[in-house]
Amino acid sequence: MLLPLVLPSSALVLGDLNTYYGWWDPLCTTTSPGAENFINWIEAQHLELINTPGIGTFFCTNMSRESVLDLTFATQDLAGKIEDWQVLPSLGSDHHGLLFAIQAPSTNAAHGAYATAQPPKFNTQKAD
Repeated sequence: MLLPLVLPSSALVLGDLNTYYGWWDPLCTTTSPGAENFINWIEAQHLELINTPGIGTFFCTNMSRESVLDLTFATQDLAGKIEDWQVLPSLGSDHHGLLFAIQAPSTNAAHGAYATAQPPKFNTQKAD
């Protein structure tokens, strides 16, 4: 599904990509079918792996160790702005949560470089 996409210069690709590969899971003994096509796409998009290789993101009780299936990639200009990537293992799922921060561009009030965005307001009285 991703392979035909051409990403913009600032993009994140993350989720349960369900692909076994030694780059992000050095203890992996098998490579998923189609992984090479995925790697070629990652390289063509100039994506950087944000995960810490070998840090598990998925675990079931029938497994001997955690595997790395949930991945975070970023384009080069965005990758340098990502900080504190971590795995949250206790969310009640066999997939661990991924948490990270993205540095906002510094505001330059004197030059008006960036406008401060207002978060949308929701009428919670109408919520079901």
